[in-house]
Amino acid sequence: MPDSSKDEDWRRTDVSKLNLAVFSPALNGANAAALSGEGLPEGVIFCSLDEAIQRYPDLVREHLAEGGNKFAELNSALWSHGAFVYVPPDVEVRTPLVATYAGVGSQESGVGAALFPRTLVIVDRGGSLVFVDHFGDASSDSRLPTPDSQAAFSGATTQVVAKEGARLQYVSLQERGQQTWHFSRECAIVERDAKVDFVIAALGGFLSKSYVETVLAGPGSEANLVGLVLTDGVQHIDHQTLQDHRAPHTTSNLLLKSAVKGHSQSIFAGLVRMPKEAQQSDAFQEARALLLSEHAKADAIPKLEITANDVRCTHAGAIGQVDAEQKFYLQSRGIPEDEAERLIVTGFFEPALDRIPVESVRENTRKALAHRLEVLHA
Repeated sequence: MPDSSKDEDWRRTDVSKLNLAVFSPALNGANAAALSGEGLPEGVIFCSLDEAIQRYPDLVREHLAEGGNKFAELNSALWSHGAFVYVPPDVEVRTPLVATYAGVGSQESGVGAALFPRTLVIVDRGGSLVFVDHFGDASSDSRLPTPDSQAAFSGATTQVVAKEGARLQYVSLQERGQQTWHFSRECAIVERDAKVDFVIAALGGFLSKSYVETVLAGPGSEANLVGLVLTDGVQHIDHQTLQDHRAPHTTSNLLLKSAVKGHSQSIFAGLVRMPKEAQQSDAFQEARALLLSEHAKADAIPKLEITANDVRCTHAGAIGQVDAEQKFYLQSRGIPEDEAERLIVTGFFEPALDRIPVESVRENTRKALAHRLEVLHA
């Protein structure tokens, strides 16, 4: 298990109270994703990952890499069902494809469900796709977990591959239950002249830790990451990102926005890596957090690791409270205090939402945020 006293990655996220012995792998197809997508072009494969391994082993085999940390390795060992997408060369999938993992609560007295979703997306040369992973409520129990009685454990892995000239928009919407421990790893391999847009929205869970990695493997590749975090109560959400430039003339951008309330905490630690092979590349990362209560906390830790001598890397960060003048202005126009705060938070997220390139995905993410804000102010 990670040790927050020794492991730098986990120094701000303590999982010592997580007792894996009280969980067992979910049964009866609970890991199966509900797949939705209509009018698929010829040659596009969209099925469970189990089925893909049986029917298309040559497509899948090279991409089932091992994890790298305790929870990713658990997924490698215990995943089932999952989702698989393959887009052939020069094929455009116009309709977003969606995999929904609904989750389950406790399986029997004293035993919580352990869920291990796994997604693999491959967009071949010149193809394009919009894909959404939706991690829904894994517990109907609104109580907070205790060391001896947790409702659910969720360990997810997503691998996406964008081959030469491909275009991929990937969305992860995490709305797990308030009694769920959620761990995930999302990794994108971006080849020559390909472009990947990542949207990571973390709204649920008791404790959530996500590794989000973009590997710019070919010249001219581009990766853009938008992160949105909205928390309340004692939620703890931690994102660790990597923008790994392994080729020249590559570009990456990151914008993460957090709004935290109650005693909750949001953590961002982002690394831009520029080895000697990444000459004439460009990277930017920005993290901004809005504190909605005096006990809420946010951390922003941008990091640069540069050994190339002809690159451009910049970062920015800001953590602050709701502007009192903005709130007073709205209240002076007859808007109640809670509604005024909700409007300010909505406006805070808009610049991040505007970066989502697909309108349908942008609107669905905006609706999810609006629903979460209504719950916070109920």
